[in-house]
Amino acid sequence: MDIERFRYSAEGAYPELGDLPHNSRYATILQNNYAGKAGEVTAIMQYSYQSFVAHRYNSDIATVLSNIAKVEMEHMELLANAILRLGGNPTISGSGGWWSGSSVYYNTNVINMINRDLRDEELAILDYKKAISYIKNSDIDALLQRIIADEEVHIQVLTRLKQAVEFYLSPIG
Repeated sequence: MDIERFRYSAEGAYPELGDLPHNSRYATILQNNYAGKAGEVTAIMQYSYQSFVAHRYNSDIATVLSNIAKVEMEHMELLANAILRLGGNPTISGSGGWWSGSSVYYNTNVINMINRDLRDEELAILDYKKAISYIKNSDIDALLQRIIADEEVHIQVLTRLKQAVEFYLSPIG
């Protein structure tokens, strides 16, 4: 597996947010993408946990998961900035209350981890699309679309990773 050739984010820079009027409703919507049960905080913690566990099996797998976590950290920072500029407070909470480590999927089987990550990336994309449908601001829309593009790259990377792991685990003959 040649992980040196993997890209972890989409092409191009993240769009700049222009002047955002204070809007507590928009800030609350973004708060869920930021630190809700399936938000960026959970993604960061889950990929980090998985990277630590994967080191027992294969450092390349651990590196891939760690690199995805780094992109998710960038998403968290971008969302926190947007929430602040909308007049909100980027606390580590979402619509379901304060963030909890119980949101992380603590499975040590690599295939199960990747399958869950693929599912969670799809859910994240749906959550971002839902946010876009409620938020009527072109700058925020562009930012969320760009984050979605990264999540789609993560699906591609995870799919390739899963194929490689399955290949190496399959019996010969």
